[in-house]
Amino acid sequence: MSTEAEYQAHHFDEEREQVVSFVDKLKFFIITSVGFFSDGWLNGGFSYIVTMVGYTYWNGGSIPSLSQSLIKAGLSIGMIAGMVVFGFFGDAVGRHKVYGKELIFTLLGTLMIVLTPWNNFSEQSVISWMTVWRVVTGFGIGGDYPMSASMNSETKLGMSRAKLITTSFFIYQMGTLLFTIFFLIVIVGYKTKIEANLHNVTYVWRLLFGLGMIPGFASLYERLTMKETKPYEKYVSNSTGLTGDNVRTSKDGSKDFFEYFNFKTAVNRRHVLTLVSTALTWFFFDIAIYGFSLNNSNILALIGYGTGKTKYESLYNTAVGAIIITIFGIVGNFIGIFLPDILGRRMCLIGGCLICAVLYAIWAGVEKSASTGGLMAIFVVSSVFLQGGPNNMTFLVPIEVFPTRVRGTAHGISAAAGKCGALLTAFAFGYLSTNAGLAAAIGLCSGVMALATITSFGVPEVLGLTLDDIENDLQYLPKKERLAHIASRVDKRTAFASAPAQVEEKEI
Repeated sequence: MSTEAEYQAHHFDEEREQVVSFVDKLKFFIITSVGFFSDGWLNGGFSYIVTMVGYTYWNGGSIPSLSQSLIKAGLSIGMIAGMVVFGFFGDAVGRHKVYGKELIFTLLGTLMIVLTPWNNFSEQSVISWMTVWRVVTGFGIGGDYPMSASMNSETKLGMSRAKLITTSFFIYQMGTLLFTIFFLIVIVGYKTKIEANLHNVTYVWRLLFGLGMIPGFASLYERLTMKETKPYEKYVSNSTGLTGDNVRTSKDGSKDFFEYFNFKTAVNRRHVLTLVSTALTWFFFDIAIYGFSLNNSNILALIGYGTGKTKYESLYNTAVGAIIITIFGIVGNFIGIFLPDILGRRMCLIGGCLICAVLYAIWAGVEKSASTGGLMAIFVVSSVFLQGGPNNMTFLVPIEVFPTRVRGTAHGISAAAGKCGALLTAFAFGYLSTNAGLAAAIGLCSGVMALATITSFGVPEVLGLTLDDIENDLQYLPKKERLAHIASRVDKRTAFASAPAQVEEKEI
């Protein structure tokens, strides 16, 4: 049996907590979750912001559909670039050298949207300004995905790897929920001013965006000064940086990537298949989820829940509907935190995609005949399954199935593929719902979730595997061998824990 030193050296990242005190655990969790909170606040609530921007600059009207799509797409364009760039450099030069820089872009882009010129600004200028700065915001938010996910996957906080990663990602939903709550509070607070002059709604959306920046500013310094993760130091390099001797560079990152992902051997080809599977699944999934999140206000109006006799009443009803949808999404997300360690990643991903495909097909079929209450019920139920299954899994799986040296890059590529889907749906969903009807747009979502179900079968299962196992490609073992390996490790761990401590004898 292994000595204690050998055992701990081999399993330090899974069996020993790297962050010990409760205060330090909470601090680490908050710092690594702020980016997801900002994404939920700034992105999940943006469809409501767009409505108010239309009231501000289009004299109480709405932004044209194509222009809305362009502004919404700006974030996805930025996120695609940020995910790949930060993911790659996080692998190449070290997490601690990159982490925090992405938050600077997020804060800068958001600030400039808040400062959108108030007067003498043409409609086209508004579209250009907001699109450009949404790209900058997206670059930062996108960079946070592979960086925060890598930090969480490589740090032990006293819970399973899956629970830590999905709990951190759960904060996205909390950001969206708090946005919708504050949206309602601010709308009610400005009721008199809005009814007196609709242009006063400009204070509402600027204030909401400004509030979303506070957590980011509060955590920026801590991110910039965070230490390197222990798994990175063990499996990749303990000499990281941008200058000096014996440090890693972008060339080292490229070498690691192409050594792992190529077509030279069957094993390497399996690596490529896994990356293609995670990327395509996220691509198809984001077509559906962003189709809804970017158009929630429009969907609520189309099903009869976000309308009213006055502009204020429409905003109020939309805010209430947004809270309802978000709460049910949070329920799904919360359940999804525990399912990966019970059912396994593959089952959660495949089953969740399939259920959503069926629910959307039903919704599209009854959209013309069902009541507003019935359509709202399908909306919230589908949100539960969407958030609890594929939303969590498309984020979790790419950060778990790849080794440390390519983890950030592979997660960034997978996430970027997802945002390509979001970019596509930013134009397609709005166009379809406007010109072909909501049923056609929902039918599209059903189809892409069916495709996501198929591509999910290429993902390996990592339930019960340690980071060290993943470094050695044990996720690709046949199921029987993989389970035997896990059982053997558990037996050794139990025997080690129950063995009496050895006392070193000293010569007299």
